[in-house]
Amino acid sequence: MDFRKLSTNICPTKEENVYVDLSQVATCPFDRSHVMKKTRLQYHIVQCMKKYKGTKVPCPYNHTEYFEPEDLYWHLSVCPSRKSVEVHRYNSDKNRNDAIKQNRTLNSAPVQEDSCYSEENWGVD
Repeated sequence: MDFRKLSTNICPTKEENVYVDLSQVATCPFDRSHVMKKTRLQYHIVQCMKKYKGTKVPCPYNHTEYFEPEDLYWHLSVCPSRKSVEVHRYNSDKNRNDAIKQNRTLNSAPVQEDSCYSEENWGVD
């Protein structure tokens, strides 16, 4: 068995790996020289955070994005991941308003009236 031929099939040479799909490539938010597949980004961030002792904070909409605290407010106004959260928030507000207009309650527990009045009122003077 020719092991050289087997090894080239397992580990392609640089010439065989010329074309890279840039939509599948991600850059580490802590060190811009770290480049990997998007599928490995979260694992890499966990490892890189252990080494990185900076003050970066995560985006609340996408935890693979980290920013300096002073840049976070600007990022929140233009974050592309915000759309998925805002759509759900808008729909839940719309459903709540529709229920109020129709005089319905939303998932509330039944209220039991206290038929037995007690003379004891602790904490009320």
